[in-house]
Amino acid sequence: MYNKCIKNYFYFFVIFGFTFSIFFACKPTRKMQSIDRILTPQPNSDSLNIIQKKIEDSLRKIQLLNEQYIKDSLKKVDSLIKEINDSYLVFNTLNAKMKIELNNADGSQNYAVNLSIIKDSIMFFTIRANILGISAVGAQIIVKQDSFIVINKVAKKIEYYSIQHISNITKMELDFNLLQDLLLAHLKIDTSNLVSLNDKKENISCNLKLSSFNLLLSFLINKKLLTDIRLEKNNPNENYPGTLSINYTDFIKVQNHYFPQKQLFYISGQNSISATIEYKEILFNQPIKYSFDIPKNTKNIHKNSKFNRNVN
Repeated sequence: MYNKCIKNYFYFFVIFGFTFSIFFACKPTRKMQSIDRILTPQPNSDSLNIIQKKIEDSLRKIQLLNEQYIKDSLKKVDSLIKEINDSYLVFNTLNAKMKIELNNADGSQNYAVNLSIIKDSIMFFTIRANILGISAVGAQIIVKQDSFIVINKVAKKIEYYSIQHISNITKMELDFNLLQDLLLAHLKIDTSNLVSLNDKKENISCNLKLSSFNLLLSFLINKKLLTDIRLEKNNPNENYPGTLSINYTDFIKVQNHYFPQKQLFYISGQNSISATIEYKEILFNQPIKYSFDIPKNTKNIHKNSKFNRNVN
C-alpha cells in the first residue's frame, strides 16, 4: 500500500511538473507575439496606395529626366553635325600624293599613289609599285559616276567596268559619290534618320539608318571632327556580307580646314581587306596635276559590263 501511494505521488509530480513547464514555456511566446503585433504596423489599403503612388512618382521623374537627357543630347548632336557639315571645304578640284599599305589574304603590299579629283565628276589614280626593285607605274585608274577603267601598264591591257564592279570587289555597296566622300572625310550627315546616340564627355557616337546602310559615326566634340565611320548593310546577303570601318586620325589644317592625314579602311567579311592611307600632299582648287589619257597602243582590251569610254 505504501509503495502504491509513493508511486501515485510520483506520477502526480511528473504530470504537474510537465504541465507547469508547458505553461511557463508558452506564456512568454504569447507575450512576444502580442508585442510583435503592437510594434509591427499592419498594412492597409491606404498605406499600400501611398507606397504605390510614391513608386509611380519616382518612375515618372526618372522617365522625365531621361527624356530631357535625350532632348539635350539630340540638340547637342544636331548642333555639332551642323558645324561639321558647314566646316567641310568647298572645293572643285583636289590633287594629292598618298602612300597606301594594303593588307589582304595574299599579304601586304605598299604603293605610292597620285590622285586628282574633279568634284562629283571624275577621279584619276596613278599607282606606283616596286617592280623588280624599280619603282614604276603599275596601273592607272579612272573612276567616273557610271564606270571605271583600269589601265594595266605591266600587262599592257585596259579593263572597262561598270561602277557596280567596285561593290563586287569590296563586298560593300559603294558608288562614286560615297567613295569620294569617304576618301575626303566629307560625309554629309542627316540626323533625321537618327536611331540612337551615346553622349560622352569628349566624343559623341550616333547611329543612323540610311536606305541601304546602318551608319555608325563618332565625333570628337572639342575639335568638331568626324573620327570614325562604320557602314553596315541593313540586310546582309552573300553578295555584300561585309562591314566597312574607317578611322580618321592625324588631322592637319589645309586652307583653314581640318583634314585627316591618316586614314584606316577595314572591310570585314569572308575576305577581309585593310588599307592604311597616308596623305603626303593635299592641294585643293588647283589645276589637276595627275590626269592622263587612255593609251591607244595597248595590245589587249578587256571589256567587262557597261562602261563609258569617254574620259572627259
